[in-house]
Parts: sequence; structure tokens; C-alpha cells
Amino acid sequence: MISHNWKRVSDSNVTTVTSANNPFAVYTSDQKFGVETSITNLAANTYYVLRHTITREYGLSEPIQLVDQEQRYYRDESDPNDIKERFWVRTPGSSWGSPTEVPGASGGILILGTLLSNFADQYRYDSKFLQILGTTTVEFEFGIEGQAPLQSGLVGTYGGFDIRGLVIVDQKANKVRFNTVDEYVTFQAKLASYPLTSGIFTSAWMPQGDVDWKINVGGLITGSFGGNYQAVYKTFQDTVSTAGLTRNPTTGVFLDFDATWDGRFELISPVGEEVVGVAWITFDASGPSPDGDAVEARNKIANVECYTCIQQNPGNVTINIPGLGVYNSHYSGVGAASMGYGWSEASHNRIVEDFQRNQVVFLAQGGMKMRWNIDGSNYIPSSRNSYTICEKDTSTAIDMSVNSRTPRFTLTFKDQSKYQFNDSGRFIRQLDRNDNAIDYIYNSTTEQLDRVEVDGGLNIHYERRADGQISRMREGDPNTGRLTEYVYLTASDPPELGPTDRLYKVINPEGEVTEYNYTSDGKLSKVIDPRGNIAIQYQYDPLGRKQSELIYGELYREYEYTFYGVNMYEEDFSIYRPEPPDPNIPNGSGLFTSTNFDDRQRVSTVSVGYWYYQEYTETLYDEVNDEYYDETYYERLAEEEAFTNYAYTDENNPLLKTLAIDSELREMSWAYDNFGNLTEMTDKEGYTTVYTYADTLDSPLNPKHRNLLRLIQRPEVEVNGAPVTYEPTELVYDSKGNLQEIIDVKDAESFKTIFTYTSDGLPETVTDRNGNTTEFQYSGTPFTKNQPRNLVLVRTPKGENPADGFREIDMTYDIYSNLESVEDDLGNRFEYTYDLLDRVTDMLDARSQPSSYIYVDGLLTEAFSPPNAASNDLTPRKTTFDHDLFGRVVGIYQQFDSTQVSRVAYGFDGRSQLRELDRIRNGASAIYS
Repeated sequence: MISHNWKRVSDSNVTTVTSANNPFAVYTSDQKFGVETSITNLAANTYYVLRHTITREYGLSEPIQLVDQEQRYYRDESDPNDIKERFWVRTPGSSWGSPTEVPGASGGILILGTLLSNFADQYRYDSKFLQILGTTTVEFEFGIEGQAPLQSGLVGTYGGFDIRGLVIVDQKANKVRFNTVDEYVTFQAKLASYPLTSGIFTSAWMPQGDVDWKINVGGLITGSFGGNYQAVYKTFQDTVSTAGLTRNPTTGVFLDFDATWDGRFELISPVGEEVVGVAWITFDASGPSPDGDAVEARNKIANVECYTCIQQNPGNVTINIPGLGVYNSHYSGVGAASMGYGWSEASHNRIVEDFQRNQVVFLAQGGMKMRWNIDGSNYIPSSRNSYTICEKDTSTAIDMSVNSRTPRFTLTFKDQSKYQFNDSGRFIRQLDRNDNAIDYIYNSTTEQLDRVEVDGGLNIHYERRADGQISRMREGDPNTGRLTEYVYLTASDPPELGPTDRLYKVINPEGEVTEYNYTSDGKLSKVIDPRGNIAIQYQYDPLGRKQSELIYGELYREYEYTFYGVNMYEEDFSIYRPEPPDPNIPNGSGLFTSTNFDDRQRVSTVSVGYWYYQEYTETLYDEVNDEYYDETYYERLAEEEAFTNYAYTDENNPLLKTLAIDSELREMSWAYDNFGNLTEMTDKEGYTTVYTYADTLDSPLNPKHRNLLRLIQRPEVEVNGAPVTYEPTELVYDSKGNLQEIIDVKDAESFKTIFTYTSDGLPETVTDRNGNTTEFQYSGTPFTKNQPRNLVLVRTPKGENPADGFREIDMTYDIYSNLESVEDDLGNRFEYTYDLLDRVTDMLDARSQPSSYIYVDGLLTEAFSPPNAASNDLTPRKTTFDHDLFGRVVGIYQQFDSTQVSRVAYGFDGRSQLRELDRIRNGASAIYS
């Protein structure tokens, strides 16, 4: 009376029907599959009901019901001339649907099927189908409606069939968070065919051919749509490939696939930028079934948090010793080099070829990186905010020696200065637009920077310890030049000063000492100035980011890090409000500045105001004494007084500030060209100044003129009640890009200021608007090492005509280019003497009257001047200077004679802004604030 078959319709529309007593498998790609039941000898004019239930339960903690469906059948023979057979479909608990006539049915024979359709889409995207692959249980019930079933139970010999598919397993990223500036992240996954084996099939199935796989990386970016900026999903990278199969018989895995991502996405190929935020990784794969149809695996998702960390990151501590080294706390764990862990010198500028990313990378002193994508023989900046040109010279033979002087890579910056690197990636030369060179010479044995040779300046020579750290530096002569010494921590130093081999002291040529202390893990914690004061101290969070800094005990900054950016809170301990008064709380209120950085370390908001303590009283109960008492506590509150919000909407460079809105809703805006040059600036009053550059105005463009300002169009102004627009100021340059002419136009008449230059770019003549020319002469020879080019003669016209002659001023210099004497053509002569830090110690004026200056621990403390008409005797006038911890002058005492003293006192806030002046003379005080 009843029998069952398995049925499937493949993706290519091939139908397979077999007895339910045979082993049977379907695939997730099939259009339809399920059970088909044949029923015979059905009585007329009787309602029959057939129920099919298909469930996945083997190996699952909770069964998954795929289908539960009833079909109602009725053969109407009441009219012999019009016999009709109908069936209805419903799921249990719902109402019957509309009757459908059974096509081709006759004689009480019926074939009813329960087939799952569109299963592939459900399997790939519906979460309840996550564990669907495996052996199903298929049950049926058949009988007359309203009566006990005539037949029921499992369908067929095996009681079900297998659902087969491809499964992505073990998907992961090798990092939870990564720095998209200079790190990579690898995504990995495996592909297997499931089920491996079952009660129906004792051997696993395999795709019949190569497998296609894809790893997609995407996330939200901010884009402009119709002038509105909004977040949209963007694919950052697609990695697609085809692979052959080698099955692991135990796990069923037959493919491992992976992709590496550099944390960037392209905007205009191949220019891109670093991703900040959450990146989502989607793993996809497909392979051919035994029938040749594509079986798609259920996609799997992973994610990774992306951030940028560059030298300017607020979480990083940077200290610069002019002309020598940069300290970067993020590199405090890097091995000894230059002046110790975390410190770097100019020779740490390097070029490397990153073949994994197909890029050239400039590793700058201090930690900053710049990248260019390699496109054949071209090098294209990989970021929208990079305007530096990278070029490779392939015309010479490769020389990997560290001291090769042959440049292989040249970087040209916006100002047309250049860095050159040899085949070993070493920084060998720095050039300005006039080709003055600074050469970096390395020791061929140690490969350390040995000296720096300077065109038109003094050379610098280094001595190093065995580990490569600089111990001494001399300027000028390698044996007798002025000396700076570097001392490092040793095992005999107190451990609280920091780990061994960190830079401890810098002793300048005058013997003044600056001291550096470190945390136990080697990060800079204190800088102590030559007077023994703590100039600045740092604290770090567990991730090594700067948490706070305190400058001379007055200016305090605190940093709060969130996934979306950084908040910096700055307090000025030198300014306090008197209210609310509370003798128990010292320094009860003060000035603060709060700076918020966004996820790209751009300043988003700056607000200023006052913080103060608010007093609260709470009534509490004392259980021991059975009494109530009042508890007073204080909460620190912030009162914002003003703020400025910043926006960055330039489509060519996400780091350029384009809009500022203050707390009074006044706006300032900026616009830029494709090279990041400012083209328009509109102030808070709505006045716009327009700037035009050689890149836009000049054709053909001299490469040395790139980014040079050519026209300045000032805003329209009102003159005598009428609007007036003046002609733009024009700037003209010589072939090297030195300013040659300044042209102003008034009433159709041009006025020019004209400049000429020496071959090495020093001003040689200046001709003013009236045609008067001033001449300049210099010492030394252009482009000569260790030979300063100092101004030695200035000739200015005596009158309007050249025949009137010139006035001349002659100058001489000491060996360190300090002005030693100045003499005019009338014989008036001034002479100067300096200490080893270029500070004037003695001066002889044109009357041969001496002045002298005394310095203590780097600060001017006393000055002695010749007596003048107000002096009562021939005693030099003495001026004494008092300084605060910052080294700022806070008091000036001047003695006219033995009794007269004048005093000027200054008061500063923590930002070194003058806030008070107190002038006292002969007991009278005048205070200005």
C-alpha cells in the first residue's frame, strides 16, 4: 500500500531517485532533496493524511528539525463524469492550504513528496543550519484523518540519508590587534568535507576536482556621499586562489589556505591608507560534487582590531637632542645602538626593499616610516598623506659595502631637499635644493657612523664604546674640537636609575650635566636638568604607553586611551581659583586643557576650563554607637569654558585639517591641492586668502619649483566704504628654487624686490623697490667640507646713485662661527667672546667699554655693563637675574649705585605665558596682570 524513495535535484537540474532502502547522500548545493512516498489502493471519498518529519540529531546535543509537513489527500468520485483527486499541505498546528488537484493521479494511486528547496542559501546564511551536515532521521505517518495512523516509523533501511557539504574550520587571525603602519596579520583556515563517515557510508567523500577559496577583508570607512560623510562597508582586500586536494584521513581536512594583509586599503590604486577600527575577515570556499556541481562551504567570520602607532602617537615619549639623537619610548626594548636603548641617531635613517609587500620602505630616525609601492621602475607613495618622491638609480654596479658613496635610492621631499641611500640601505648624504651636502661616513670595520662632513659648516666626529654607543662627540677638529660626553648606566649605579647600558648623563662642552632616569623595563622616566631640577617625568600604563607627564611640577598631562582614540587632559598647577575655599584641600582648583585625539591620532577637540572640588555631605549610620553622623567628601568637577572642534574632510589626505569650529560657532576653514599645499584659508570673519603654486601655474614645471608658492591673493577689503580687491603678490624663483623676485602691483604699476644668490644658495644681492642694491660677501669656498660660510661683508648704498659709494660693515668669526667682531667703515668696532655653548661672555663696545655675562648651570645670572650718565661712580652697573624651576626669568634686579635698585618680577603660568608683571623702584610697586 505504501513505499518510499529518496529524491534529489542537483544544482545542474539532474534528478536522482532511488529506493529508500539504498544508501543515499545529498549535497548542500542541491536545488531540492528529500523523500517521495507512493501510496496505492486508496479508498474513494476518504480523507487521508501523510506526514513526513526530517530531523538532524546524530552527534548533536539538540536535534535540528529540518521539516515537519502533512499532506492531505481526497479522491472525489461523487460525480462519475468528473472524478477529482486533491491534496492539501500544512505544517502541524497550522491550517490547511488551498486544495491542489493532483495531476495525472488516477485509480487511487498517489505519489507525494516532501522536498527541501533552496537549501544552499539556508545552509550558508541561517545560523540554525550551522551543524546541519551529517545523517538525517526521516519518519512518516500515514492514515485516515482523525484516526490512528495505519502505518508509521522510519523511512527505509537506514532511516534517513546523509547531507554532505564543505566545512571551513579553524579559521583565525594570528593577531588580535595589530599596528597597520608597519605590521602584517595572517588569516588562516582549513577546508574539510563532512561528514567524514556515517552509519550509511563507511568512507568519506571528496570533491571531484580543484577547490576555489577566498579570504575577504573589509570594514567600515567614512566616505562622502552627496556631500554627506557617513560610514560604509568597504572591501579592503580579496585573496582568491585555486588549490588541489590532499586529504587528511583523520580530520577530513584536505586544504589549508591563508592570506597576509598589510592593514591597508586602496582608494585610488595603488594609493591607500592604514585601516583603523575593526576589520572583518570572511572565509569562503567551494568545490565540485561527484556530479560536478559547485558545493559552497558555509562562510566563516573572524575579526581583528586595527590601530595606527606612529612616532607622533600621544602614547609615545620622544626627546630630541638637537643635532644628535632622538629618544622613542616605543623602541626602548631594541638593542643597544647610538646612545642607548630607545635612542637613535641620523645614521638610523635606512631604506629597505620589502618584497613581501612589494614596497620600498624608509625607516626614519625616531621610528616614523614612509612606503612606496613598486610599479615596474616607478615608486608610488602608498599613502594619501605622502608627497615624497622615491627614485632608484639602476645605472651603476651594485656595491654592498657599508661606506659606498654611490646613491641607489634618492628621496626628494616637498622642499626639494634630498636623502640618498646606498645599496646596503645606509643613509649616506643629505642635500638641500642648492646641492649643499651633508655626508655620513661609516667605519668600514664597525659599520658605525664615524663622522658627519658638512658643506659650509663644521664636521662632527664620534667616538664609541665597544657596543656601538656614542661616548664622545667633537665638533670641528677630531682631536681638539669642543667635546660632548655621554655616560651610561652600569651595574654599580643604583638600580632605581634604570637598567644598565641606558644613557645616563650628557655632559656638554661647559661641563653642565643633563641626567636621564628609566623605569625598571627601560623606559625614560625622568629628565633632570643641569640645576638638579626634575624637568619632566613620565609614567606608563601596562602596555608601555605614556600615561602621564609632569613638567617642572607645574604642567601635568594625563592620557586616556580608548579603541577610538586618545584623550589628553592637561592641568596647570600654577593657576588656581580661590573658590570654593577649603583649607583641607591644597590647590583646590585650577586651569585645565582637554585634547581629544581620534583613531588616527588627529586632534578632534580642544577644550579649556577650570577644575575644582565640589563638597558633598552624606549622613551615615554608626552601628557600634547607634548614632547617625555626617561624612564630608569632595568630588573633582570640570567646568568647560571654551572649546574648538576640528574636522578632516580632505579627500586626498585624511590628515589635513579642513575645519575648526569654536564654542561660539565661529568657523575657520582650510583647503588644499593634491600635493597637500594650502590653497585657501578662510578666517573667522569670513575673509578668504587664496594661494596658488607653481605646480598649478607654471608649464612646463621646473622640478625644483614643486610646491613653491607663486601667488597670494588677499581677501577683498573695504576702503572708504567701497570694496577693493588688490592684485595678488607674485613670487618668482631662480632655477634652483631660491626666491628671486617679489612683485607687488598697485595702480597698474609693478614694484619689485630682487634677490641674487651665490652658487651654494646664499643671498648675494638684494635690490629693493627703489632700485637700491645691498651686497653680501661670505668666507670660505662653496661646497667645501669643514669650512663655514659666514657673512663677512655687507655693502649698502650711501645714496640713490651708485657713484655715491657704499657703506661697509666687516665681520669676523671664531672657529665655531660665532660673531667675533663687527666694524663699520668709520672704524667703530664691537668685539665678542663666547663660552663653549656659544653664549656671549664678554663684549667690548665701540668706546672700548667692556661688558661681561656670568652663567650658572646654563642660565644667565649676572650681567655687568659700563657705567653711564646716571651712575655716581665708575663702578660697572650690575644686573642680577632670578629664575624659576623652568629656567624662566622671574626677577631682574638692577643696581645703579650703592643704594638704587630697581626690580621687575614676572609671573608665568604652567604654559610659560606671562600672566603678571610687578615693577618696583624705590619702594614703589606697580602690578600689571
